[in-house]
Amino acid sequence: MMSAIINDVRYSTNQYTRDYVSTYWKNSVPRVRQFAEIPTWNYVKDLIINQILPLDSNVEIGVGEQISTLIDNLKSVIQHGPSSLPALIPGLSRIRMKLWESVDRKGNGKVDDIRNPQVLAPWLLLFSYRQLTDQEIGLNLEMKISNNNREISQNEIGMASMFAVLSAESKGLDTAFCACIRNKSEIATLLGHNSAEIPVVAVGLGHRNNDSGTTYFNKLIYDIKNIPDSNYDTRPAMTKYVRYHVA
Repeated sequence: MMSAIINDVRYSTNQYTRDYVSTYWKNSVPRVRQFAEIPTWNYVKDLIINQILPLDSNVEIGVGEQISTLIDNLKSVIQHGPSSLPALIPGLSRIRMKLWESVDRKGNGKVDDIRNPQVLAPWLLLFSYRQLTDQEIGLNLEMKISNNNREISQNEIGMASMFAVLSAESKGLDTAFCACIRNKSEIATLLGHNSAEIPVVAVGLGHRNNDSGTTYFNKLIYDIKNIPDSNYDTRPAMTKYVRYHVA
Protein backbone atom coordinates (compact mmCIF):
# COMPACT_ATOMS: atom_id res chain seq x y z
CA MET A 1 0.00 0.00 0.00
CA MET A 2 2.89 2.37 0.68
CA SER A 3 4.14 1.76 -2.87
CA ALA A 4 0.63 2.57 -4.13
CA ILE A 5 0.65 5.86 -2.18
CA ILE A 6 4.08 6.75 -3.58
CA ASN A 7 2.92 6.10 -7.14
CA ASP A 8 -0.26 8.11 -6.65
CA VAL A 9 1.75 11.08 -5.39
CA ARG A 10 4.25 10.69 -8.22
CA TYR A 11 1.58 10.67 -10.93
CA SER A 12 -1.00 12.97 -9.29
CA THR A 13 -3.69 10.31 -9.23
CA ASN A 14 -5.46 7.99 -6.79
CA GLN A 15 -5.52 4.99 -9.11
CA TYR A 16 -3.01 2.84 -7.25
CA THR A 17 -4.40 3.18 -3.71
CA ARG A 18 -7.93 2.92 -5.11
CA ASP A 19 -7.17 -0.33 -6.94
CA TYR A 20 -5.19 -1.79 -4.05
CA VAL A 21 -7.65 -1.05 -1.25
CA SER A 22 -10.49 -2.50 -3.36
CA THR A 23 -8.89 -5.92 -2.79
CA TYR A 24 -9.51 -5.54 0.94
CA TRP A 25 -13.10 -6.70 0.38
CA LYS A 26 -14.52 -9.78 -1.32
CA ASN A 27 -18.22 -10.56 -1.70
CA SER A 28 -19.04 -7.71 0.72
CA VAL A 29 -16.85 -9.31 3.39
CA PRO A 30 -13.69 -7.56 4.70
CA ARG A 31 -10.44 -9.44 4.12
CA VAL A 32 -8.42 -7.38 6.65
CA ARG A 33 -8.78 -6.76 10.37
CA GLN A 34 -10.41 -3.36 10.54
CA PHE A 35 -9.65 -2.88 14.25
CA ALA A 36 -5.93 -3.18 13.43
CA GLU A 37 -5.82 -1.40 10.06
CA ILE A 38 -7.41 1.89 11.12
CA PRO A 39 -5.05 2.63 14.08
CA THR A 40 -2.13 1.59 11.88
CA TRP A 41 -3.02 4.09 9.15
CA ASN A 42 -3.70 6.80 11.71
CA TYR A 43 -0.17 6.24 12.98
CA VAL A 44 1.31 6.17 9.46
CA LYS A 45 -0.50 9.39 8.54
CA ASP A 46 0.77 11.20 11.64
CA LEU A 47 4.28 9.86 11.09
CA ILE A 48 4.45 11.07 7.49
CA ILE A 49 2.60 14.38 7.77
CA ASN A 50 3.87 15.62 11.13
CA GLN A 51 7.30 14.05 11.47
CA ILE A 52 8.85 13.01 8.14
CA LEU A 53 7.70 15.70 5.67
CA PRO A 54 8.60 18.68 7.89
CA LEU A 55 12.22 17.50 7.88
CA ASP A 56 12.54 17.90 4.09
CA SER A 57 12.57 21.47 2.77
CA ASN A 58 12.42 20.21 -0.84
CA VAL A 59 8.98 18.60 -0.57
CA GLU A 60 6.69 19.88 -3.33
CA ILE A 61 3.73 21.99 -2.29
CA GLY A 62 0.57 19.96 -1.80
CA VAL A 63 2.23 16.59 -1.22
CA GLY A 64 1.18 16.49 2.43
CA GLU A 65 -2.44 17.23 1.56
CA GLN A 66 -2.42 14.59 -1.16
CA ILE A 67 -1.01 11.89 1.13
CA SER A 68 -3.51 12.84 3.83
CA THR A 69 -6.42 12.54 1.38
CA LEU A 70 -5.19 9.17 0.05
CA ILE A 71 -4.90 7.71 3.56
CA ASP A 72 -8.31 9.08 4.59
CA ASN A 73 -9.84 7.53 1.46
CA LEU A 74 -8.34 4.10 2.07
CA LYS A 75 -9.42 4.21 5.74
CA SER A 76 -12.96 4.97 4.62
CA VAL A 77 -12.97 1.97 2.28
CA ILE A 78 -11.56 -0.29 5.01
CA GLN A 79 -14.35 0.80 7.35
CA HIS A 80 -17.32 1.06 4.99
CA GLY A 81 -16.52 -1.13 2.00
CA PRO A 82 -16.13 -0.65 -1.78
CA SER A 83 -19.07 1.78 -1.87
CA SER A 84 -16.68 4.31 -0.31
CA LEU A 85 -14.18 4.10 -3.17
CA PRO A 86 -13.38 7.65 -4.34
CA ALA A 87 -13.89 8.73 -7.94
CA LEU A 88 -10.89 7.88 -10.13
CA ILE A 89 -8.51 10.78 -10.76
CA PRO A 90 -6.75 10.11 -14.13
CA GLY A 91 -3.52 11.91 -13.18
CA LEU A 92 -0.37 12.21 -15.25
CA SER A 93 0.74 9.66 -17.82
CA ARG A 94 3.01 6.95 -16.45
CA ILE A 95 5.24 7.26 -19.52
CA ARG A 96 8.34 8.93 -18.21
CA MET A 97 11.79 8.02 -19.40
CA LYS A 98 15.10 9.71 -19.95
CA LEU A 99 16.51 10.15 -23.42
CA TRP A 100 19.99 10.64 -22.00
CA GLU A 101 21.33 10.60 -18.48
CA SER A 102 21.93 14.35 -18.78
CA VAL A 103 18.20 15.03 -19.20
CA ASP A 104 15.77 15.22 -16.30
CA ARG A 105 12.00 14.67 -16.46
CA LYS A 106 11.36 18.37 -17.22
CA GLY A 107 13.65 18.34 -20.24
CA ASN A 108 16.50 20.25 -18.61
CA GLY A 109 19.77 19.30 -20.22
CA LYS A 110 20.96 18.56 -23.74
CA VAL A 111 17.95 17.53 -25.80
CA ASP A 112 17.54 17.35 -29.55
CA ASP A 113 14.32 15.38 -29.95
CA ILE A 114 13.63 15.06 -33.69
CA ARG A 115 10.82 12.52 -33.52
CA ASN A 116 7.47 13.12 -35.13
CA PRO A 117 4.90 13.96 -32.41
CA GLN A 118 2.17 11.83 -34.00
CA VAL A 119 3.49 8.73 -32.24
CA LEU A 120 3.20 10.25 -28.77
CA ALA A 121 -0.54 9.69 -28.34
CA PRO A 122 -1.41 8.20 -24.93
CA TRP A 123 -3.42 5.44 -26.63
CA LEU A 124 -2.52 3.76 -29.90
CA LEU A 125 -4.89 1.31 -31.60
CA LEU A 126 -3.31 -1.12 -34.07
CA PHE A 127 -5.36 -2.94 -36.70
CA SER A 128 -4.19 -6.06 -38.56
CA TYR A 129 -5.67 -8.60 -40.98
CA ARG A 130 -7.78 -11.42 -39.59
CA GLN A 131 -6.56 -14.99 -40.04
CA LEU A 132 -9.72 -17.11 -40.32
CA THR A 133 -10.14 -20.88 -40.09
CA ASP A 134 -12.39 -22.78 -42.51
CA GLN A 135 -15.02 -22.97 -39.79
CA GLU A 136 -14.91 -19.20 -39.29
CA ILE A 137 -15.14 -18.61 -43.05
CA GLY A 138 -18.16 -20.90 -43.31
CA LEU A 139 -20.23 -20.13 -46.42
CA ASN A 140 -18.20 -17.01 -47.25
CA LEU A 141 -16.05 -18.93 -49.74
CA GLU A 142 -14.75 -15.73 -51.33
CA MET A 143 -12.68 -15.29 -48.17
CA LYS A 144 -10.57 -18.26 -49.32
CA ILE A 145 -9.36 -16.25 -52.33
CA SER A 146 -6.35 -14.26 -51.16
CA ASN A 147 -7.13 -11.11 -53.14
CA ASN A 148 -10.75 -11.06 -52.02
CA ASN A 149 -9.76 -11.86 -48.46
CA ARG A 150 -7.32 -8.96 -48.37
CA GLU A 151 -9.82 -6.51 -49.89
CA ILE A 152 -12.58 -7.52 -47.48
CA SER A 153 -10.19 -7.30 -44.54
CA GLN A 154 -9.10 -3.83 -45.60
CA ASN A 155 -12.73 -2.72 -45.79
CA GLU A 156 -13.34 -4.15 -42.31
CA ILE A 157 -10.30 -2.35 -40.92
CA GLY A 158 -11.51 0.88 -42.49
CA MET A 159 -14.94 0.55 -40.92
CA ALA A 160 -13.63 -0.57 -37.51
CA SER A 161 -10.99 2.17 -37.32
CA MET A 162 -13.41 4.85 -38.48
CA PHE A 163 -15.93 3.71 -35.85
CA ALA A 164 -13.19 4.02 -33.20
CA VAL A 165 -12.34 7.53 -34.44
CA LEU A 166 -15.95 8.75 -34.44
CA SER A 167 -16.60 7.17 -31.06
CA ALA A 168 -13.47 8.78 -29.58
CA GLU A 169 -14.25 12.20 -31.01
CA SER A 170 -17.82 12.01 -29.66
CA LYS A 171 -16.21 11.66 -26.22
CA GLY A 172 -13.97 14.69 -26.67
CA LEU A 173 -10.77 12.92 -27.76
CA ASP A 174 -8.64 13.94 -30.71
CA THR A 175 -7.56 11.29 -33.23
CA ALA A 176 -5.01 10.74 -35.97
CA PHE A 177 -4.41 7.98 -38.53
CA CYS A 178 -1.02 6.55 -39.35
CA ALA A 179 -0.28 3.88 -41.95
CA CYS A 180 3.47 4.44 -42.24
CA ILE A 181 4.29 1.80 -39.65
CA ARG A 182 7.90 0.65 -39.60
CA ASN A 183 9.16 -2.68 -38.25
CA LYS A 184 5.74 -4.28 -38.71
CA SER A 185 7.00 -7.82 -38.17
CA GLU A 186 8.75 -6.88 -34.94
CA ILE A 187 5.60 -5.16 -33.66
CA ALA A 188 3.52 -8.24 -34.51
CA THR A 189 5.96 -10.41 -32.54
CA LEU A 190 5.79 -8.08 -29.53
CA LEU A 191 1.99 -8.34 -29.61
CA GLY A 192 2.15 -12.13 -29.73
CA HIS A 193 0.91 -12.32 -33.32
CA ASN A 194 2.31 -14.41 -36.13
CA SER A 195 4.22 -12.86 -39.01
CA ALA A 196 1.07 -12.61 -41.16
CA GLU A 197 -0.74 -10.49 -38.56
CA ILE A 198 1.30 -7.34 -39.06
CA PRO A 199 -0.27 -4.02 -38.09
CA VAL A 200 -1.78 -2.25 -41.10
CA VAL A 201 -3.24 0.94 -39.63
CA ALA A 202 -2.60 2.77 -36.37
CA VAL A 203 -5.01 5.23 -34.77
CA GLY A 204 -3.73 7.62 -32.13
CA LEU A 205 -6.16 8.80 -29.44
CA GLY A 206 -5.44 11.71 -27.14
CA HIS A 207 -5.75 15.48 -26.74
CA ARG A 208 -4.15 17.93 -29.12
CA ASN A 209 -2.71 21.15 -27.77
CA ASN A 210 -5.31 23.90 -27.73
CA ASP A 211 -2.91 26.79 -28.35
CA SER A 212 -1.99 28.11 -31.78
CA GLY A 213 -1.26 24.58 -32.94
CA THR A 214 2.50 25.07 -33.18
CA THR A 215 3.55 23.04 -30.13
CA TYR A 216 2.84 19.70 -28.49
CA PHE A 217 3.58 18.13 -25.11
CA ASN A 218 6.42 15.63 -25.47
CA LYS A 219 5.82 12.93 -22.84
CA LEU A 220 9.29 11.47 -23.32
CA ILE A 221 11.09 14.55 -22.03
CA TYR A 222 8.10 16.04 -20.20
CA ASP A 223 8.28 19.36 -21.99
CA ILE A 224 6.55 21.48 -24.66
CA LYS A 225 8.18 21.13 -28.10
CA ASN A 226 7.53 22.68 -31.51
CA ILE A 227 5.52 20.66 -34.03
CA PRO A 228 7.44 20.06 -37.30
CA ASP A 229 6.31 22.63 -39.86
CA SER A 230 5.39 19.96 -42.39
CA ASN A 231 2.22 17.91 -42.80
CA TYR A 232 4.18 14.72 -43.37
CA ASP A 233 6.85 12.84 -41.48
CA THR A 234 10.04 14.48 -42.70
CA ARG A 235 13.28 12.66 -42.16
CA PRO A 236 15.97 14.86 -40.61
CA ALA A 237 19.09 15.60 -42.60
CA MET A 238 21.33 12.56 -42.78
CA THR A 239 24.16 14.57 -41.25
CA LYS A 240 22.03 14.71 -38.14
CA TYR A 241 22.56 11.05 -37.37
CA VAL A 242 25.31 9.78 -39.73
CA ARG A 243 28.99 10.70 -39.60
CA TYR A 244 31.41 9.69 -42.35
CA HIS A 245 35.03 8.94 -41.60
CA VAL A 246 37.05 8.84 -44.82
CA ALA A 247 40.63 7.64 -44.62
